[in-house]
Amino acid sequence: MKQYLIIVDPGKKRDPAAVMVMRDNIKIVNGASSINIPDKKQHFYEIVLIDKFVNTKYTDLVRNVCALSGHRDLKNNSELLVDGTGVGEAVIDIMREQYLTPIPIVFTSGGDVHEKYADFGSVFSNKQSGKMRGAQVLKEICVPRDDLVMAGQVVSQQGRIGIVPTLKFAEDFRRQLMGFKGDPNKVAKKMKYEAESDDVHDDLIVCYLMGAWYFTRHRKTDEQVLQGSQQKISDWSPMDYM
Repeated sequence: MKQYLIIVDPGKKRDPAAVMVMRDNIKIVNGASSINIPDKKQHFYEIVLIDKFVNTKYTDLVRNVCALSGHRDLKNNSELLVDGTGVGEAVIDIMREQYLTPIPIVFTSGGDVHEKYADFGSVFSNKQSGKMRGAQVLKEICVPRDDLVMAGQVVSQQGRIGIVPTLKFAEDFRRQLMGFKGDPNKVAKKMKYEAESDDVHDDLIVCYLMGAWYFTRHRKTDEQVLQGSQQKISDWSPMDYM
């Protein structure tokens, strides 16, 4: 698994489209040698970019995602998640036409996580599809909303999510997180996924939940993350892809 996730919520009628980048880090958590509790490695996730697109054409949204994917720190070191529920399907088709390889996350009301595969040619309609005739590729992942909520709550409650404080939409994310409903005292199947009112949008929460779920389910080995964390990242500029 790669170190970064690029996460896209194409938006709905009243919501802007949202793009978020999350980075997987590992920190050493000190133990207690006096009672034989060793140090341990723990994954922490940092939101390093948030962007919003209001009244933006799908083609322009995809163009921005393409540019972001080419950033020096993200190229070959990131995976692209897209909310494939509803209008997301059209955005995903455009992305695949532009040679991106999005992983659609389709929200379901229950059941188990289910990965759907299909023939390469039926998923990618560009010129390369003819060269991969008969190959099976991941078409989408169907994920119960309860699982997404649980992952987001666990990461948040354990204090393993951070955000670059200078990001333009950092306060929007914090506000959405506060307005998000989900009773931690109930089992995952009883949890709700909704905003308190129409005034509290959920676009950034959707991105966060997808990222938290994907990272915690598919996280790479500690050695891989540590190797990436030791790379120089001080020149990362969240908005320099624009």
